[in-house]
Amino acid sequence: MRIKDIILDIIVESAIFELAYRRKDAINQCRSLAYTIILHLVKVFVFGKVNEYNHWLQELDNYFFKLEETILKGRNHTLSSEKMFQLLFDEPLGHTNNVDGYLKRVIKQYKNYPVIQPNSQIIHNKIYKVLSDICVDISKQDYKGIENYL
Repeated sequence: MRIKDIILDIIVESAIFELAYRRKDAINQCRSLAYTIILHLVKVFVFGKVNEYNHWLQELDNYFFKLEETILKGRNHTLSSEKMFQLLFDEPLGHTNNVDGYLKRVIKQYKNYPVIQPNSQIIHNKIYKVLSDICVDISKQDYKGIENYL
């Protein structure tokens, strides 16, 4: 039993195991932020510059800067832009009809705000473009702030 524990410790402490753990941690962080990022982007595109607009932008900046800080030890870069886009866009939102749920949710939540963009296809396309550009920049550790992508 002792030899098994020693071998297990050697494997767990190896650089490959640590890299795999860091990558998994980065993937989990992307997945955990995806819903909130999309929800905030939908709010920005649906309502425009209402009272909470700057707050939503600040929150988005916080999420994206946090993702950018997720460095894979030993490789000195974040997840690839493709992987990050898959986690932030494809998995939670992939199809246009998935935007409808977010759209209904924010319109119901902020029923006193005028809706400037009720078209889920347009919102879907805008989110696609914004996240695509942001993922490329984050993967190069060059995120510029959300206002530069809107």
